[in-house]
Amino acid sequence: MFSLKDKIFVITGATRGLGKEFVDCLSKVTDINSIIVLDLPQNIIDLNINNNIYYFPMDLRDVCSIQKAFKNIKNSFGQIDVLINNAGVNKLISALSVTEDIWDSIIDVNLKGTFFACKEAFPCLVQSNDGCIINIASQYSIVGGKYRCPYAASKAGIVSITKTLALEWAGHGIRVNAISPTISVKSSNENLLELPTVKEELLKNIPLGRFCTSKDIIGAIIYLASSEAAMVTGHNLLIDGGWTV
Repeated sequence: MFSLKDKIFVITGATRGLGKEFVDCLSKVTDINSIIVLDLPQNIIDLNINNNIYYFPMDLRDVCSIQKAFKNIKNSFGQIDVLINNAGVNKLISALSVTEDIWDSIIDVNLKGTFFACKEAFPCLVQSNDGCIINIASQYSIVGGKYRCPYAASKAGIVSITKTLALEWAGHGIRVNAISPTISVKSSNENLLELPTVKEELLKNIPLGRFCTSKDIIGAIIYLASSEAAMVTGHNLLIDGGWTV
């Protein structure tokens, strides 16, 4: 069950953080064909083939850069089977302190970038027998969160994009789903989340009593990317330990 045999994955923003952990986990699935990582040129440390992992430069803030990246993928691979829109940015800031530049910097990567990555991936996905998009959203796509106004708006928009594309592209055999994790532990926030006051304040909202990890999310990715999820599209899968209950 949950076979990923011969599938070609594309993951955005996966040279660090949770995205890198997704790549590390998927690279251990021996029957995957290839994993293509798209990220900012300065974040790509290896442009050579490494255990079927390929790195392509792409700036999600620039539609021309997105178009070029997927054109290169189309020319090199012909098709892709799974697109994971993982790249995202956030800035904890009160709504009254949000400037236009801060708003644009978050929306451009999280929302605009996700949409145009989906759009430019379409010609590659439509060549697959089971094309699949998995958008990484957030629990803040459906609940409020202090100091996260632009971020929450972008993630809610991602869920809306997910549902709309699921409707439009079902006839092309492309499934589109979202995953919405709760606060997740990664290298960039691990020390912060271990501070007693921060940990206590956040964990009181999670009935299961712990933060999310990449392993919690990768299980959902493997399921949604597999043929066992062939009847699942337009869904937002919450991995929140009960926060939104």
